[in-house]
Amino acid sequence: MSILLAKPAQEEVSGRQALGPLTLVHIVSLLEKLDPKNPESSVNVHRVRDAEQEIYVLRERGLRVFFTRRENDIVVLSIING
Repeated sequence: MSILLAKPAQEEVSGRQALGPLTLVHIVSLLEKLDPKNPESSVNVHRVRDAEQEIYVLRERGLRVFFTRRENDIVVLSIING
């Protein structure tokens, strides 16, 4: 499984100096522990309702990481602090 950052997420991470209490390395580590076929098996992950595509949110220490699945990969769409 690979963790990929979509261009908007890359810009958010590079344009923002702080991700709060977490680092990008820690976020990737959390995502790598997920089951890519069933990310909702983690208690910190929820599927976004009424989304046109399969979008999930991982909540960890004040951060929300929005991502989707592509085959066996996870694509981070956005990282929001707060």
